Amino acid sequence: GALGGIECLKNLEYLSLNVYGAEAPPVKLSSLGRLSKLRELRLYGPFVLGDALGEFALESLTLSRALETSFVDVGKASRLSNVWLQDLPLASLDGIEQLSQLKKLRIETAPLSSIEPLGKTSGLEELTLFELPSLTSIAGIEPHGGLRDLLLYPVPLASLEPLAKAAQLDWLSVRTSSLTSLAGLEDKPNLRTLNVIDARVTDITSLNGLPKLSNVSLAGNRIESLSSLAASHAISDLDVSANRITSLGPVAGLAMLESLAAGGNMLEAIDADLPATLTSLRLSGNPIGSLEPLAGLALTTLEISSTNATSLAVLADLPQLRILSADDLGVTDLAVFPLD
Repeated sequence: GALGGIECLKNLEYLSLNVYGAEAPPVKLSSLGRLSKLRELRLYGPFVLGDALGEFALESLTLSRALETSFVDVGKASRLSNVWLQDLPLASLDGIEQLSQLKKLRIETAPLSSIEPLGKTSGLEELTLFELPSLTSIAGIEPHGGLRDLLLYPVPLASLEPLAKAAQLDWLSVRTSSLTSLAGLEDKPNLRTLNVIDARVTDITSLNGLPKLSNVSLAGNRIESLSSLAASHAISDLDVSANRITSLGPVAGLAMLESLAAGGNMLEAIDADLPATLTSLRLSGNPIGSLEPLAGLALTTLEISSTNATSLAVLADLPQLRILSADDLGVTDLAVFPLD
């Protein structure tokens, strides 16, 4: 058929095939069976897998818009360590237990409602679940204690508790509107990067004392206090914008903090001695009155738009400032900005 002759390329190790057009006919892979050295295969279009994958020693597979895709077919390539499935009619992970060497799995845009078959496997190190609107639970992930990177975006999860045994987790990014707690993230000694954005999280006590936590974004939640982060001394970048925070006191002891984004909260004052390491501070959209506590900091970026500040005199004590956003203020005296 359309792939006739390709079997002559017996030394082929990498193959990428793209078939475009809404009315393109199905393409069978039977003519690829003699490519015994093929290690990476990327397919975009109406391909039909059938038994074809069982004829290769594939290590990496990318499928996009293929027809009638299931892990029963994918699993026939039992040496696969890296699988990326995108925009497929994939409704189940049944058959994934055949992939005993699987390390990286990425599933995007599919009607998948459960990942429980993952519970029959172990060894995953990286998992991405992207745009799966029917997936409400990550039950099945429990045996993968070596999981390092996890992206859930956007997925309507209600709980992260299945991650309780993922002790090697290093990077976690979650975007969901149904999450209220970070339970399941306790005892994560290797967690460095955490992004939980636009959820309904109120309780962050699970983050208390995580020793390596350094990059944290909890923007767009319902957090009222940062006290659970006070002992996470490795934090260098913290984004808690658009929450309900009333005090910056808990960040005073974060001796490695370089960037703090706390705009859109309920801060009426800068009520703490901010770390001397801070170079970027974003406070726009808070009812803060005085900026004097910022004097002497090594700030290079400062955002204070839409606050209640009436004086910018403190800017004279911020000699390293390079970027300033100060719109919509009630300031009448701009003498701090010499025109010479």
